[in-house]
Amino acid sequence: MVVRAEDLTAGGPVALKFMLPEVAALSETVHRFVREAQALMKVQSEHVARLLDAGNLADGTPTSSWSTSRARTSAALARTRKATLA
Repeated sequence: MVVRAEDLTAGGPVALKFMLPEVAALSETVHRFVREAQALMKVQSEHVARLLDAGNLADGTPTSSWSTSRARTSAALARTRKATLA
Protein backbone atom coordinates (compact mmCIF):
# COMPACT_ATOMS: atom_id res chain seq x y z
CA MET A 1 0.00 0.00 0.00
CA VAL A 2 1.29 3.49 -0.82
CA VAL A 3 0.03 6.65 0.84
CA ARG A 4 0.97 10.27 0.40
CA ALA A 5 2.32 11.97 3.54
CA GLU A 6 4.11 15.09 4.66
CA ASP A 7 7.72 14.94 5.85
CA LEU A 8 7.49 16.79 9.16
CA THR A 9 11.27 17.25 9.47
CA ALA A 10 12.33 18.31 5.99
CA GLY A 11 8.94 19.47 4.79
CA GLY A 12 7.33 18.49 1.54
CA PRO A 13 5.44 15.47 0.29
CA VAL A 14 6.67 11.89 0.49
CA ALA A 15 5.22 8.54 -0.46
CA LEU A 16 5.06 5.95 2.32
CA LYS A 17 5.01 2.38 1.15
CA PHE A 18 4.22 -0.50 3.44
CA MET A 19 2.99 -4.04 3.15
CA LEU A 20 -0.43 -5.09 4.34
CA PRO A 21 -0.21 -7.77 7.08
CA GLU A 22 -1.57 -10.55 4.86
CA VAL A 23 1.07 -9.80 2.23
CA ALA A 24 3.90 -9.29 4.74
CA ALA A 25 3.25 -12.83 6.00
CA LEU A 26 4.56 -14.20 2.68
CA SER A 27 8.35 -14.35 2.79
CA GLU A 28 8.76 -14.07 -1.00
CA THR A 29 6.87 -10.77 -1.12
CA VAL A 30 9.00 -9.39 1.72
CA HIS A 31 12.16 -10.37 -0.17
CA ARG A 32 10.82 -8.72 -3.34
CA PHE A 33 9.96 -5.55 -1.39
CA VAL A 34 13.54 -5.37 -0.06
CA ARG A 35 15.10 -6.16 -3.48
CA GLU A 36 13.02 -3.39 -5.07
CA ALA A 37 14.34 -0.85 -2.57
CA GLN A 38 17.93 -2.06 -3.05
CA ALA A 39 17.66 -1.89 -6.84
CA LEU A 40 16.07 1.54 -6.91
CA MET A 41 18.76 2.93 -4.60
CA LYS A 42 21.16 2.44 -7.51
CA VAL A 43 19.02 4.35 -10.03
CA GLN A 44 19.68 8.06 -10.33
CA SER A 45 17.08 9.65 -12.57
CA GLU A 46 14.67 12.53 -12.36
CA HIS A 47 12.05 10.08 -13.65
CA VAL A 48 12.40 7.60 -10.78
CA ALA A 49 11.38 8.17 -7.17
CA ARG A 50 14.30 8.34 -4.74
CA LEU A 51 14.35 6.07 -1.70
CA LEU A 52 14.55 8.26 1.42
CA ASP A 53 14.38 5.64 4.17
CA ALA A 54 13.51 2.00 4.73
CA GLY A 55 12.86 -0.12 7.77
CA ASN A 56 10.22 -2.03 9.66
CA LEU A 57 7.25 -1.13 11.81
CA ALA A 58 7.17 -2.41 15.40
CA ASP A 59 5.32 -5.54 14.20
CA GLY A 60 8.03 -6.26 11.60
CA THR A 61 6.08 -4.98 8.59
CA PRO A 62 8.53 -3.64 5.95
CA THR A 63 8.18 0.05 5.10
CA SER A 64 9.91 2.59 2.91
CA SER A 65 9.57 6.28 2.19
CA TRP A 66 10.11 7.77 -1.25
CA SER A 67 10.43 11.16 -2.84
CA THR A 68 7.42 12.29 -4.79
CA SER A 69 6.98 14.39 -7.85
CA ARG A 70 4.63 17.28 -8.27
CA ALA A 71 4.30 16.23 -11.89
CA ARG A 72 0.87 15.54 -13.27
CA THR A 73 -0.38 12.01 -13.66
CA SER A 74 -0.66 10.55 -17.13
CA ALA A 75 -4.45 10.77 -16.84
CA ALA A 76 -4.27 14.49 -16.04
CA LEU A 77 -1.88 15.03 -18.91
CA ALA A 78 -4.20 13.14 -21.26
CA ARG A 79 -7.15 15.28 -20.18
CA THR A 80 -5.10 18.42 -20.78
CA ARG A 81 -4.15 17.26 -24.25
CA LYS A 82 -7.67 15.95 -24.91
CA ALA A 83 -6.23 12.49 -25.51
CA THR A 84 -7.74 9.20 -24.50
CA LEU A 85 -5.97 6.53 -22.53
CA ALA A 86 -6.38 3.05 -23.93
